[in-house]
Amino acid sequence: NAAVALANNLTAASPSPESRLSAHERQVYSLMGQGESTPEIAAVMKISTRTVESYYARILEKLGLEGMHELRRRAIAHRRPDSA
Repeated sequence: NAAVALANNLTAASPSPESRLSAHERQVYSLMGQGESTPEIAAVMKISTRTVESYYARILEKLGLEGMHELRRRAIAHRRPDSA
């Protein structure tokens, strides 16, 4: 069906909300999706836990999410199979 094919192409071409994240925000989001805790993310990135929390706040705002539970669930859901 041509309409379905067109819709699929439009969906594939549309940028994801995650594409608005900076490189560091994407790294935090990815590590969160892998189940890493705030201190673990801080250690991997060699930054403070407060800085990680600042990234959380910016990611929440950019993705339009309500809170940390929603953010973690979305990060896990959007984890790429090859990043496990």
